[in-house]
This record gives sequence, structure tokens and C-alpha cells, in this order.
Amino acid sequence: MTPSLVRSKAISTLCLGTTLVATTTGCGTLAEVTAARQFAKMQDQALEIFPKIGSDIFDSCMRQASYKVLLSPPRRTDDDRMTAVQVCEIEGVQARNSVNKTHGLIIGYLASLGNLAKGATIDYKPEINNISKALKTIPGLNIEERQSAVDAGTRIATFLAEIIASGYQRQKLKEVIVSSDKPLQVVVYSLSKSVDNYYLGSILAAERSQLDIFYSTPIGLTLVQPRTTSVDQYVVYSLNSTWQEKQAITREKTSIARSYLGLLKEISCEHSKLKDTFLHDAARSAENANMFCPKENQASISHSNSPASISSQYTLRKYQQAMAKYSSKLDRLSREAKRVYSMN
Repeated sequence: MTPSLVRSKAISTLCLGTTLVATTTGCGTLAEVTAARQFAKMQDQALEIFPKIGSDIFDSCMRQASYKVLLSPPRRTDDDRMTAVQVCEIEGVQARNSVNKTHGLIIGYLASLGNLAKGATIDYKPEINNISKALKTIPGLNIEERQSAVDAGTRIATFLAEIIASGYQRQKLKEVIVSSDKPLQVVVYSLSKSVDNYYLGSILAAERSQLDIFYSTPIGLTLVQPRTTSVDQYVVYSLNSTWQEKQAITREKTSIARSYLGLLKEISCEHSKLKDTFLHDAARSAENANMFCPKENQASISHSNSPASISSQYTLRKYQQAMAKYSSKLDRLSREAKRVYSMN
């Protein structure tokens, strides 16, 4: 966890502890405090899950490099492995850092909403230049998609920095949500496509292929022997068991990553609903529709005609309920991620 996010969490915790018994201290109403608490919890859970996914981009690359020890001709074994390691130390590190930085922007933004909801001062200041550099190198996107990610991510980071510098209060919540909704969709889309194309479709796919070659070759050579001994049979059994276990791990990692990215898309959809509530938008137009929302949610959003019915307390209470649902899913994924990503 970055120092800035740690400070933000500490400020949130202090404010939450004092306002649960008194709602007039400046930290916010009970509904707002509860919503903010949910954001803080989600932030912690997300920061337990995604860095494991990002780190595995590099780790998988290094595992594949180790397979080359037995896959290459004897005289070239070390050369091939060292070349593969060098690629990992450049491309793998860059890819890991870029997806982690992109994810950090999303989580930092959500954490900022939580603090903004209860009028707390936050100390999270996005490093705009570093975010822009990271998005420029995010893997798995074409040039146009990558530029869109840079523009959207920079817009969110810049907007947050400007609001923070101006000493914003809770009344800025609407402005932040309305202005950041479209950019958030683009950043979530970019991260999702990057992980799907690069980590799942390229890195883990290559690892599965390497595993098949690495284990099937000695198994095949053993089985073609005229007579296999009990030792040979044990070796084949052991190799096959390890092979299947490692392949199962890659499948579980794929499932965890896709589930987590699915949750980010759902949260983005919920963000758009919150924006529509603030705008009293009774029908979301195709232009303003969130690409991650089911069509039935885009068709219509029922509101009262009275502006008073769209109070921040009502809005945040409804949003908190949605966040609680996602937090429960994140908790399950967090436990799975701890188990699966500790197995290699």
C-alpha cells in the first residue's frame, strides 16, 4: 500500500470513530460515514487482490524462463534461460508496474470518494506524470486505446489533484462523480482489456503451453520404453500429478482475475447510477450509457420529480448498500487469491 493511501485510510478511521456517536462533528451523517467506511474496506480488499495479479505477470515470465533449463539443447541451456530472464526484467517489470499503477488510480479515486462523502480531509495526491507514463506503457492495447487510457487517467488524476488543492468539501461530491464518470469507464476498460489480453491471453497462456511441453516430454519418453519399471511408473505418476496441479493453478488464477475485473466493471456501473441520481437523470441516453451496465439498467432510472428526494443521505445510503454487496464478493476473492497465488 502506498504511503499516500495509508495516510488517507488513517484519516478516514479517525473520522469514522468520532462520528458514529455524534453526526454533527463535521465528518458527516451516519449514512455518509457508513458509506465511507465501506469504501475504506473495499480499498483494503482490492489492494490485497490486484497486486498479486500484477506481480504474477513478472513471476509467470520468470517461471517460464526456468523451464528453458530442460527444454533447450544442453549447450545453450543457460544462454536461453538468461535471455528469457532479461526479457522478464525489462518487459515483465514494465507491464507489472503499469497495470498496478493503473489499478492504483482506480482504487485511489474510489477511496477519495469515500473521504469526500463525509467531508474528511484526504492526503491522496495522484502523481499525474507517473500515472500518465504508466498508462502509455500498459500492455495489451492498441495505440488508440492506450492514448484514450492516458487521456482518461490523466483527467481523473488532474481533477482529483485540483479538487484536493482547493480544499474541497462534501458539496463537491456531485462535481467529482459527474466529471469523472466517463474517464473512469475508460480506465476500467483499459485495465480489463490489458489484463485479459496480456496477462490471461498471453502470459498465462504461454505458461500453460510451456507446462505441457515441460512435463509431457519426459513422461512420453518414459512411456515409450519397452519395459517400464515400478520406479518409472512412480516418476510418471509424480510428474503427471505435478503437471495437473500447476495447470489447475493457472486456471484458478484466470478465474480470480476475471472475477475481479468483473467486479470493477460492476462498480463502474454503480458509479454511473450514482451520477444519474445526482443529475436526476430519469433515462440514461445511449451517449451517457455505461458500457458495463446491463441493458435493463440503462433503459430507465426511476426518480421523484422533487429535487429534495435526491438528498445526499439517500444517495449515499443506496450506494453504500451496493458497495456492501461488492465488498462481500471482494472478501471471497481475497481469500481465494491468498491461497492460489501462494501456491507457486
